[in-house]
Amino acid sequence: MLLQLAKLNFNIIQDTHQNDLKDVIRWWRNLCIVEDLDFTRDRIVESFFFAAGIASEAQHGSMRKWLTKVIQLILIIDDVYDIYGSLTEVQQFTRAIENGSTSAKPCWWKQHGTIKVIYQHLKSILIMGGLLPQCQLLSFHVIFGLTNYKTTNETLDLCKNCQEIIYHTSVIIRLCNDQGTSTAELERGDVASSIICYMQEENVSEDVAREHIESIILNSWKKINYHFNTLSTSHQKIVKHVINEARMAHVMYHSGDGFGVQDGETQDQVLINLVEPLI
Repeated sequence: MLLQLAKLNFNIIQDTHQNDLKDVIRWWRNLCIVEDLDFTRDRIVESFFFAAGIASEAQHGSMRKWLTKVIQLILIIDDVYDIYGSLTEVQQFTRAIENGSTSAKPCWWKQHGTIKVIYQHLKSILIMGGLLPQCQLLSFHVIFGLTNYKTTNETLDLCKNCQEIIYHTSVIIRLCNDQGTSTAELERGDVASSIICYMQEENVSEDVAREHIESIILNSWKKINYHFNTLSTSHQKIVKHVINEARMAHVMYHSGDGFGVQDGETQDQVLINLVEPLI
């Protein structure tokens, strides 16, 4: 009986996730980004899978959809800066974001109703630079999303109290990304990862560099667990979703680039969790 109830609960939540996914796919197609920027990775399903892993509960549908949009846009910006944009182009793009100019912005920015909000987040990403701030930005989305985007003293206190958790979660996402993508990124001319940098600076092999990065990840997990246990019960209920970002980083990158390779293990995970019901 308990097994049947568990299966029923899984299938009900899966049905909710499928409806959420339909909404974000519709949003993605209406933006027409793939048509305008043909180099863009079309990873809306993978982005939703990541978001669903952060907050799987049925009541968090709105936040799941919003996180999916943020993740997909981060992937686009990552590609523009790391691979496809020339120095002149990315400089112009950065100035357009910093100055609020619309002349250099792609047309799809002007067509979407939430662009003002997205623009502010893009500005934050570009000014700070790098994937680490982007991961921290994702954590703040999670916290404010779970508090209905209300800027109360309690929410601000929570952000302050879990700064260490947000930071080390971001470190884990960054380094898991490097472990899963560094080889492929080096082959296609992407920017150097932490693994490549450590190899060059310390004159060591890739295996030694990966062991070093793994030790940093492990140390960050220890600090996350320590700081999590210092939080109140009410704060832990929210912050556990921030920590889920780090867990999902392991899921996405432990066998390679979960965002870059669509026919790999990520596809199997998507099918199991989002498509195939338990019978």
